[in-house]
Amino acid sequence: MLEGSIEVTVGDDHHRLSTGDCLALVLDRPVSYHNPTRKTRAMPS
Repeated sequence: MLEGSIEVTVGDDHHRLSTGDCLALVLDRPVSYHNPTRKTRAMPS
């Protein structure tokens, strides 16, 4: 995460990522994302 926070659910596991965090996961279960702040920031190309 560059800034802000995001909530990630992988199967029954819930994670909240904040600035400086990262999450590696295996895509063997349903995954959902939620941005609780409604702010976005894209990486420059």
